[in-house]
Amino acid sequence: MEDEKKLTAPSVSSQQETAADKKSAPAETQSQPADTAAAASPAADAPKKPANTTRKKPSATRKKSTTGTAAKKTADKATKKTGTTAAKKSAATPRKKPAAKPKPTAETAKAPEEAPKQPDAAPEKTDAMLPETAAAVPTEATEEAARKEKRAADMTRTLQITIEQIMEESEKRAQAEADEQAARPTSEPTPEDEYDADDEPEVTALDILHSVAKGLSKWLLLVVLFVAVIAGGGVAWLYRSATPDMIPQIEVTFAGQTPTVSAYNWKIPVVGHLFRRSYKETVSSKPTALEQDVTELTPRLRVTPVDYTTAFTVADADGQEVYSGTAEGFSSYRFTANGNYTAKLVITREKEYADETEVIGSETRLFSFTVSHSPSLRISPARSTPGSVAAVCVGKTLDGKEPQLQTSLPHTAFLATANGWVSYLPLARDTEPGNYEVVVTADGFAKPLMLTVSAGDFAYVDYYSASQRNAYYIGDEDMPAAVKACLPGATALPQWLEDGFAEPLADYTTQLAFGTTEYVGRPRDERDTDPGTGGRTSVNVVVKTPARGMLTAPAAGRVMLADELPDPYGNTLVIDHGCGLLSIFYGLQELQVEHGDEVKQGQELAKAYRITVAEMRLMGVAIDPEPIWQNRSDALKQQ
Repeated sequence: MEDEKKLTAPSVSSQQETAADKKSAPAETQSQPADTAAAASPAADAPKKPANTTRKKPSATRKKSTTGTAAKKTADKATKKTGTTAAKKSAATPRKKPAAKPKPTAETAKAPEEAPKQPDAAPEKTDAMLPETAAAVPTEATEEAARKEKRAADMTRTLQITIEQIMEESEKRAQAEADEQAARPTSEPTPEDEYDADDEPEVTALDILHSVAKGLSKWLLLVVLFVAVIAGGGVAWLYRSATPDMIPQIEVTFAGQTPTVSAYNWKIPVVGHLFRRSYKETVSSKPTALEQDVTELTPRLRVTPVDYTTAFTVADADGQEVYSGTAEGFSSYRFTANGNYTAKLVITREKEYADETEVIGSETRLFSFTVSHSPSLRISPARSTPGSVAAVCVGKTLDGKEPQLQTSLPHTAFLATANGWVSYLPLARDTEPGNYEVVVTADGFAKPLMLTVSAGDFAYVDYYSASQRNAYYIGDEDMPAAVKACLPGATALPQWLEDGFAEPLADYTTQLAFGTTEYVGRPRDERDTDPGTGGRTSVNVVVKTPARGMLTAPAAGRVMLADELPDPYGNTLVIDHGCGLLSIFYGLQELQVEHGDEVKQGQELAKAYRITVAEMRLMGVAIDPEPIWQNRSDALKQQ
């Protein structure tokens, strides 16, 4: 309103000044300003329209606001059950229109302010509008003022029309926004929406319970999320801690060699048995060849630790499976042919056999090897003396057949033992010292062995007459026929392997040792030598025992002869110990066993006189019995 007064005040002042001048102006001059006044009248009225338009807008706004409020109430009632607040926003939207009021008012006020700023000649033009003013001669200044006033009026009218268009466009846009918001039932109300307490739903106990439950649910959800984050961090740390160095370290050896790992798949526990970290890799899909040939027919397979489940298979060069089982069961398998083989060993720890902290999974070892078996051959002992026994030992053969032996020395047939084969070579008292070749053929291989015979340390005695010699001597040529009939023995298997040997007579003394040569009548210059010829050499031992001593079995065996023979033999006993080994006793007092009896080591066989002749023969060859009784014969210990 103040702006309107400003616009109107200059016009009244101008009219007053013009009226004062009219009295002195000519008549023709009054007619010209009259036309000018008619043209200037719109300029005087121009500021009034924007002011009137501005004052009408609030009434229109209030009208629309009233209509919006009614629409809001209707929308709230329609959406009261669903709790939708979109209608509130739609109703409140028209209230934003008054905000446009300052803009047109300011612009409207601005236009009238420009009118009073016209030159001083403008009031003179205004005086021409009054009918009472006398006509005056138009001056150049008056015409210029009229033109300026007309231009100002046109500008004011143009500004007024522009403001009206802006206000109309604003109203259309506001109405469109209100309609659009009314069509959105799910939109949220704005803080500017009008609040109506009467339209709010009544809060019930169920609503409160629902609100409390909703809050508790959110709280529980936060707790669960917090625990999940903490647990997830712990699991992640445990997962990173399950490193490859926790993979089981298993040692595997096959025939003394170590096959490498071909593939593995281990699962390390992270959270007990619920979650495990897996490590798996296939190192090689081809078998790894062992560097050395396998020379054993039953190579040893060893897996450490032993608390794993194993599966072991072996196939030959043709792909035929020759063994399938466990690593433990392979210890009883024996290869029957040389050649190339492929083996696969799978080591497993199953879940059901492991606790929560143990690693489960498996690893595979795939390897190939060559069986190149030649039976082991040796002589024990490799250096012997006459009167002793040597043994030729052969390992297990692939074909299982008995090896063959070729030598100039007497020998027994090969005897099958737990470790292979064995043959005994008895060395007679008169065996010449030297090297003796022994050729052994087994599994198609022929291998020569060398046995060295050294000179024995035997005793010799020189007598002046034959009557001085030992009266109980029994030589090879003196052996009775009954004893010869027992040679070389009937029992194949050795009976001494289990318990060995023992001395058959207690507290005896040797009167004539094995291999002692008795010379008679040699010159003095020859008595310092023992050529072994020209005298009588003992092939047995003559022992002296306390009166009524007992004779026991030196080893287990079977009685082949228990009989009284004519002098000088007396009661004679022959025991077969197996493998061609016989014990012979002459001159016994009383026999306590009979032919065919099985005896054990240490069993009483007979009562002995003070003098007993004892003899041992292997394959009919006389050998020294005393080292055997005392278990000093290495050859007879071989199995």
